[in-house]
Amino acid sequence: MKTEDNNKRGERVRQDILEFIKQYIQQHGYPPNYREIGDGVGLKSSASVQSHISRMLADGILETDADAGAVRALRVPGMRYINTEQTILDRYLESEKARIVEQLCPYDIPWLVRAVGKEQFEGMRCQQDCEKCWRIRLEEK
Repeated sequence: MKTEDNNKRGERVRQDILEFIKQYIQQHGYPPNYREIGDGVGLKSSASVQSHISRMLADGILETDADAGAVRALRVPGMRYINTEQTILDRYLESEKARIVEQLCPYDIPWLVRAVGKEQFEGMRCQQDCEKCWRIRLEEK
């Protein structure tokens, strides 16, 4: 009976470790070391953390390409970390999008209206005032 309780506790601790590692990677962009894992899940002994990590590696719950005990070398199978910070190119494209919206006639470029939303063009009278946009006058019917 006691062995069964220990097994359930071990599974719960390993689940806590897995969740901690996922959250840590999402927050920092790299995996935690063993001491950080221990602090995060309430294990005081680095040997306990090592034991749980070894079991998780053997069970395929975690992966690593490094030797056993390598610092910050853990991966969660199937987890992809995507950095959502804007790059310089992203910021440039955002500014260009704003310039395009200001300079082009949305009625001639329907994808532009769909991309930025109709409210961006409210108040513009492009269909009547196209000479302002394109220096041409639409024929009125």
